[in-house]
Amino acid sequence: YGINTDPYFNRLMSVPFRAKDVVADRTEFGHPDVAFVLTQLSYYYSGLNDQQLIQCFNRLNNEETDPISIYHQWLSYDDDYDIPTSIRQWKGVNLKDYQQRIQDLFPTFRYNMLVINYFLNYFVYPREAKQFRHKLISSPWDLSSPDRSKLITGFSGTNDTQLLLPTHIRQYNLPELQKTDAIVVNNLLQPENEHYQSLPMNASSNEILHQIINYKDTINVILDVGALFIDKTNQDIAIQWLNLSDKNTVDYVVYFDSDSVFVCNRQYHHHRFETSPASERLDHCIFYIDEIHTRGTDFKFPCKFKAAVTLGNGLTKDRFVQACMRMRKLGNGHSLTFWSSYEVHQQIITSRTYSFDQNQEEGNVPHLIDILRWVYSNTIQSTWEGLQHWAIQSLSFQRKLNAFWIINWKNQQQLFTDIMI
Repeated sequence: YGINTDPYFNRLMSVPFRAKDVVADRTEFGHPDVAFVLTQLSYYYSGLNDQQLIQCFNRLNNEETDPISIYHQWLSYDDDYDIPTSIRQWKGVNLKDYQQRIQDLFPTFRYNMLVINYFLNYFVYPREAKQFRHKLISSPWDLSSPDRSKLITGFSGTNDTQLLLPTHIRQYNLPELQKTDAIVVNNLLQPENEHYQSLPMNASSNEILHQIINYKDTINVILDVGALFIDKTNQDIAIQWLNLSDKNTVDYVVYFDSDSVFVCNRQYHHHRFETSPASERLDHCIFYIDEIHTRGTDFKFPCKFKAAVTLGNGLTKDRFVQACMRMRKLGNGHSLTFWSSYEVHQQIITSRTYSFDQNQEEGNVPHLIDILRWVYSNTIQSTWEGLQHWAIQSLSFQRKLNAFWIINWKNQQQLFTDIMI
């Protein structure tokens, strides 16, 4: 979740995200309480930008009857020793003074929770916190028909979610592809992939990059399927990694900006990857692939490349395997290392304890089989949690279907609408 900063998206409340920095298009949270809470959290974490702060101070100056009292409340929320002397009194604030705004006023109040609440109460919620009497729901049940004479054919890249398909949809696996899962798991379990590292609690992107740089083997690719690099943009992470890497062997860093592939060289020039010299010198490149692009991307990595796969909370088998298989020669030249957050490390240890194999070596360092066990347990939990939504969608579909067949919708429009909604 987060705030969509796209200027063409005229919404200030929090919206769902598909992945890090990737907004789910044309969606919003259906439950008003969820929308309120996540909007508050989003602004508390990101703070207000300059334009939003100007709106707050202009309203305070022009429309409030007692701006001094409100401003004093805002100041009292912060530590006195951190507040510049020039703005400790309301009368000392000059909104027309550009230097004071940029250097003193905005940095002081950008993350002030009282100012953020003021902005939300006057500029966001009155305009956007609306609720409709009725809600029309559409789901996968509505996209297909139980009528076998009206077949719809689709493609799925996984069979992990087939239990959550509508009951009138059947998944058929091609016989020649039924062994694919076993081949992938076999490639993952190769000895060269038996490398695991846990990260400290609340590790920042800087700390993770330094650990990867200082790792005993050279890491050429970061597959951030666990979304551990959340405090910086893809470009910032790529540039920092390039700065930390060996100048004798690495000349470029490749990263994604939206859905386009870019490359940055040592002179900090950014170009599209397809038209840059880096596309012909992959052995001199390092690659940062963010969460959303660990599926569906294809780079012809040179042989002997090693990737760091991040493990985040709730990682399922489908996403995990898709990320690992970005290394197309896995088991035949490519290899993996696994880096877990502190929270995930504790989960893997717990899962390992509850299913301890008497033939397994004891020790605190998890093995690859422990990671797979944890991933499979997440997949089971995800399917179990999805059954509630599956049941709700099924009942909604059956209710609409019943209304369509039984009620004369031309003569009983209101009754038909009430049942449908």
